[in-house]
Amino acid sequence: MGTPSKHTSIPILNDGLKSLITKAEKATTIVSCRALLIELINTIAIIEQNNQQNIIQLQQQISNQNTELLAKIDTLLHVTQRPTPSSPSQSQQLNQTTPSLSSDEKERLRSVVIYGIEESKNSTPSLKAQDDNNQLTQLFDGLNAEK
Repeated sequence: MGTPSKHTSIPILNDGLKSLITKAEKATTIVSCRALLIELINTIAIIEQNNQQNIIQLQQQISNQNTELLAKIDTLLHVTQRPTPSSPSQSQQLNQTTPSLSSDEKERLRSVVIYGIEESKNSTPSLKAQDDNNQLTQLFDGLNAEK
């Protein structure tokens, strides 16, 4: 017997349970009750098997959706990532393409703000910079990204 589809298995199981209830109402002897119990156990086993198959199908669907979402996220990250000015020529291009911007506005264009990172409580600038670097390293490790 092939595996019934999700839509046909529920009515079949409901009919099977209704049939068991009808038989149970008519059962008058221990022998007939024993047969009903065996049939009930078999019916429960079928229900459990169908549930397991449905769970496996749902897990596969979720896995496929996660894969699709990760691919979309990667695409969005790739599209939205702007190269940072790392060479003088890129810095000069930024200055040439945005001559009307103030230095603060230019700084905002090349900056990223990350909320939720605790500010260093160290007193010296070098230790503060070291703390910032450690927190960024943890963030990039969590994102599985390179600096």
